[in-house]
Amino acid sequence: MEYDTVLTVALVGCIVYFSLDFDKVYGSGFHDAARHPFARFLAGMLVAYIASENPKLAVLALLVVFFWIADVNLLSSFAI
Repeated sequence: MEYDTVLTVALVGCIVYFSLDFDKVYGSGFHDAARHPFARFLAGMLVAYIASENPKLAVLALLVVFFWIADVNLLSSFAI
């Protein structure tokens, strides 16, 4: 199997993971990384690298990063 296929399956799996269970509680490391500027920068650099290799995969990677940051920030803004 080519690495593009494996990466596509992994990215689609991440999108499904983030979008299916809205009430999911994330670990503190995962939560803190989504709020840390350097982790966001690294995620953006990863998306830029993937875009230089394959633009279609970069769209999937951008969706994963967006869901990661938006979902964690959305859930952290609610007081339970």
